[in-house]
Amino acid sequence: MQLVYADRVKETSTTTGTGTYTLAGAVTGFQSFAAIGNGKQCIYVAEDGTNWEVGIGTYTSSGTTLARTTILSSSNSNAAVNWAAGTRNVYCVQSSGVVGAFGYDPAGVPTPPITGTRSIAIGSGSSANNTDAIAMGNHSNASGASAVAIGNANSVGPTASGSYSMAFGSGTASGSKAIAMGQAAPQATGNGSIAVAAYTAANNASGVDAVAFGGANNSAVGNFSWVGGYSGLSRFWGAVALGGGDTALLGKAQSERMIQRITTTDATVTPLEFDANAAGNGYIQMALNSGASVIVHVIGRETSTGDSCAFRLEGNYATDGSGNPSLVGSTLAAVDLGHAAGASTWAAALAVDNSTNFCLLVNVTGQAGKTIKWVARIDLVEVAG
Repeated sequence: MQLVYADRVKETSTTTGTGTYTLAGAVTGFQSFAAIGNGKQCIYVAEDGTNWEVGIGTYTSSGTTLARTTILSSSNSNAAVNWAAGTRNVYCVQSSGVVGAFGYDPAGVPTPPITGTRSIAIGSGSSANNTDAIAMGNHSNASGASAVAIGNANSVGPTASGSYSMAFGSGTASGSKAIAMGQAAPQATGNGSIAVAAYTAANNASGVDAVAFGGANNSAVGNFSWVGGYSGLSRFWGAVALGGGDTALLGKAQSERMIQRITTTDATVTPLEFDANAAGNGYIQMALNSGASVIVHVIGRETSTGDSCAFRLEGNYATDGSGNPSLVGSTLAAVDLGHAAGASTWAAALAVDNSTNFCLLVNVTGQAGKTIKWVARIDLVEVAG
């Protein structure tokens, strides 16, 4: 629905009954409903000093009529007034009774396209094309259900296409419940993701609930990950990355921190995993021709006895031009940071998988008959190229 408002529009009508008003011409000092435009709708008042009616009317230039499209309120219990013979005033107004979608159409500015139920679009070139969508400012586009797009651009404004998404400035939020903010064209494509980039270069968040916040030219790819700085890449599940400013390749010069965990019940060597689900959440895989300084802090604890152990692991992790991983040089033995007497056989070590998943591994060894929960914080300082 499109509603048009024009100043000082007032005519008279002698129409009787509850049908379409035939307009008799502008009252002296006012303009006619022709200012609204043929086929367009406006909010009108019709009154004779006693009875009154407020509604949404559709103007037709042929015959100069105003159809009583929707009655908003009236002296006839909010139904169409059944007019008796006589003359009444009919004029254009703005009404607080309108709760549906609307678009503002001043002279010379195209009415924003509004096709969504209860949607709102305000501004030249803006559009609201889904249920409960809101678009405000020039060239703002809200096409997702319950989406919000707010900006003021000369050509390309914000786009909120994901359901319940929000886009501001020149951002694009295509993920469900995603948020994109800033004038550097940030993109939030992952569901629940947030991308903020104010000035220099776009930040992108494609992982589920991932955040690319602050800095510029960053990308949050891993689900539940966070990235900041410049040219950073958070590629792993739940990782936190800080870019170091090399624009040739995302993640080429950065640090990255992440958590892995697992539960063991025997003495088998077992790799830690992202959220204890490597198959679903991926592995620590680096780009081709890259290297990383690795420092890992590991803690293991048995639930029933409270026995625990802690280790620090360090190494130089590298990949070649085919992505094959290796630990360079002599990998230091695990530094025992302390263990309970009942945890004397527990162990942790760095390793690589260069045959199946081509990744860095943090392996732990528990004890038969004991349920041990393992958690590790893994810190990488990365360089590529």
